[in-house]
Amino acid sequence: MANTNCRYCVDRQPRPSSVGRRQGGVTVPEIPDASRGLVPHVNGRAVPFTFWPEEYLKRRPFSASNPWQCMIASLLAEEQTKANLRCRCHIEQSRDFWVASHNASVGTRPLMLYYSYVNLAKAFLLHRSREAVPSGAEDHHGLYYVNRITSYSSLDEITFDIPPPNAGRCLFYRELVERCGFSAGPGRQGVPITEMLHQIPGLHDAFIARTGYDRAFFPVELQFRTDPTNERTWVWGRVDVSMYYSAEEAALRSFIAACPELHLVRGAGEEVCFETEQVASRNVPFRLVLRRDLVDPIRKYLWSVQTNQGFRYFISIRDDLTAQVASNYAVMYTLGMIVRYTPDMLDELLGEWIIHEYLETQPLQYAYLLGSGIVRNELVPNPLATH
Repeated sequence: MANTNCRYCVDRQPRPSSVGRRQGGVTVPEIPDASRGLVPHVNGRAVPFTFWPEEYLKRRPFSASNPWQCMIASLLAEEQTKANLRCRCHIEQSRDFWVASHNASVGTRPLMLYYSYVNLAKAFLLHRSREAVPSGAEDHHGLYYVNRITSYSSLDEITFDIPPPNAGRCLFYRELVERCGFSAGPGRQGVPITEMLHQIPGLHDAFIARTGYDRAFFPVELQFRTDPTNERTWVWGRVDVSMYYSAEEAALRSFIAACPELHLVRGAGEEVCFETEQVASRNVPFRLVLRRDLVDPIRKYLWSVQTNQGFRYFISIRDDLTAQVASNYAVMYTLGMIVRYTPDMLDELLGEWIIHEYLETQPLQYAYLLGSGIVRNELVPNPLATH
């Protein structure tokens, strides 16, 4: 969709009309071929797809065994303000809660991990706002654990509430959602924890196998592409659907076909390929084109897992999901409140394999992902480090 207010680029190249074929008296549009283009290069280096192309081009991704220390180092390189100092303090507290959780009993660990989460969320929100440092007196988790069930029968029974906006308070969950470009809505009651577990890509295959939920994510290879002859740039994506059911592939194709920011193009064999709108890059700093005109419009459809080979991306085929870090935050909040108010339920809950896997794998994923938002670059695990 054209954005005539964008001072970097208002020129869009219209997509060519599809060639159709007649079938039973009805014209069935054929999928067009992919546009001809090359992976762009800057200073002799290919530019891979990334959420943060400007910082990536300057520094390459950060590989760190301790994401918290990398965040602190990044903040130390910025102007030293009171807000900056408070950010660093929250990051240090997040790190210390995470470290201490390893020596805690299983009945205490989720609560300590939640306080690690909430401190990192505070640092992220404060760093993004760049506003006067709040007193903290009116800060709130942004969620309520109201339905404190006393006996456990299924994950769907574990719920939390999302309160409506409150002008006098900073509601962390709501702020996380909206800072990531999503809508937190007017508020909801009785949100099942399974709704949020469904939105964590690193657990997705196991989760849908366990629960029967529909698939929401597919792994995708993404590239920036450019046509130097007409100075236009776009994003190209390829999903290998050979391992998925035909109904899942059909849902993927239908979503892309209906998505205004994406267009189906022809792929090879059992692949689903798509492109974004092409944008003019003439006389525009290339990094600005990559960030504002290409990454931002499609970011709401992209989830990621942080690996020591870099980010692994997934395309979402749902338009009713919330931000990835916010769904992760909501899960740990709920587990922490169970430990706080009904700790006797934890033994039964840990019998759920997906909860055990969540506690083992996702706290570091949350730190690397939210830390990437703070340093504005890919922050990934060091392949030589073990945790």
